[in-house]
Amino acid sequence: MENLAVREQDRRHQEADISRRQDASHSPKVGMVLAFTGHYDSVKLLARFLELAGVDLVKSRLSTPKIIEAGTTFASADFCLPLRVYVGHVLHLVQEHPDLDCIVAPNILSEDGISSTCSKYRDVGGVAIRSLGDTVGYLLARADEESRARLTELAGADAIQMRLEKARHLPAFIMPNIRSLDYVDMRNVCYDVYADIKGWSKTQKVAFFLPGGLKPRLAPQLARVEAAFAQAYSEVVEGQRSRLEQLLADQTKPRLALVGRRYLINDPALTCDLKTWFQKRGATVLSASDLPRDLLWQSYHQVDGYYDTHLEGQAFINWAADKVDGMISLGSFGCHPDAFQVDYLAEWARAQRVPTWTLRYDESAGSAGFHTRYETIFAFLEQRRDQRLAGKQGQRLVAVTPDSEGIQLPMAPLAPGGRKVSGHPGQFSDQGRNAPAPPAVAKPKRPLI
Repeated sequence: MENLAVREQDRRHQEADISRRQDASHSPKVGMVLAFTGHYDSVKLLARFLELAGVDLVKSRLSTPKIIEAGTTFASADFCLPLRVYVGHVLHLVQEHPDLDCIVAPNILSEDGISSTCSKYRDVGGVAIRSLGDTVGYLLARADEESRARLTELAGADAIQMRLEKARHLPAFIMPNIRSLDYVDMRNVCYDVYADIKGWSKTQKVAFFLPGGLKPRLAPQLARVEAAFAQAYSEVVEGQRSRLEQLLADQTKPRLALVGRRYLINDPALTCDLKTWFQKRGATVLSASDLPRDLLWQSYHQVDGYYDTHLEGQAFINWAADKVDGMISLGSFGCHPDAFQVDYLAEWARAQRVPTWTLRYDESAGSAGFHTRYETIFAFLEQRRDQRLAGKQGQRLVAVTPDSEGIQLPMAPLAPGGRKVSGHPGQFSDQGRNAPAPPAVAKPKRPLI
């Protein structure tokens, strides 16, 4: 009898939740994590769209010691630190806002359509459910009565009740797949997420595909949604050029380029205040996210690689090499791609005559040890800045082919399956996207840093 009462209570809660979400006067309360994959433009675009569309959006952005502790406690140690911290952010949202209607957790498959993201980006919501609850219990809580009764008969009421209890505190997760940052593709993703948040049926979703002349009469509520997406896309994707011009305006500041994953660059708790440390001391700090996509794309599509972070990092180095006083190639110690990319990208930058340092971070990283490194790097950046302003820095090496007298570029990393991917001219590849090899340059007279 007790189990029947619990099932009936769950059913009533589920019906009330659906009714509340479909109520036009109800403003759904939605959670999003803007750490980790939240630093991708597609996720920032989705979050901004929901805000402009009138959704009550609760965001968790910066990691704190409490969030890091929760993530490293509840998530598997087999995951890299940033993914475990993502779980900590989800727990923070659930505990601080128990009235959430849902959490939007996008799966980032790609933003350019030609590269692949790391596998940990493709199921962040699923990782959170498994770490903080139970997958079967989560699905049972949202299953119809017939399906739940059938599984109860097979597994037993006690086992089913235990599963339900483990996932009872979790809200619904909306997990759209993102495959491109293209305007139409992202518009469709945003519209689908909005419809799911509102609890629209498939029939109601047809309103998005009505001809323009019919929408004002048959679906007047869509005008705000369409305007919200257009504004969000303009702000997030098309508004980067002015920000870059502001960063480069002051020639007298030391300039540092950070090459690495966006969530490491922009989350101070994960990298011992790396970006903010240099900014507070007057340096201009640049990263790939500061570049308009057309500038990055000039060499992005010519890089022969597998991961988006490889293509983005190398294209950013090509653009920034004659504009900065030094670079830091950074990564997460527990990240498999970073284990190879950090050194590879650092060597690529050094081949362009840019002083470059490598830094790796994990949960045991301490600010004291890293801040002393930052101090040394900053002093060197100031020297390079002075040389740049005096015009004594000299021309950088545009590129060096492996068989020239110049610097030997590193061996290209292996893509999954052991296939070689080239990161510099002259290396073979089965993808056929190599840029033409530039002319060889003379060996530099002084050693490179």
